[in-house]
Amino acid sequence: MNLNKDKENLELLPSVGAVINNKTGDVFDIMADNTIDFNDPSNVLEMWDDQFNCEEWFNALHTLDRSVVDRVINNLK
Repeated sequence: MNLNKDKENLELLPSVGAVINNKTGDVFDIMADNTIDFNDPSNVLEMWDDQFNCEEWFNALHTLDRSVVDRVINNLK
């Protein structure tokens, strides 16, 4: 992953403490020291398909964050 190039595609999701890559759908946690954990991504489409295990994450999204996630999901489908 080219971090410098990909950082411009990241959008903040503060309600769930994460950022999402709006081109790939990869979701990265924000650590306690405000760094991004690029070592353990999840993919929003895989999360969407696994609502049983990810329902809490989607329910925790603030309305503004939800619109970002919905846009990314729709663009990737």
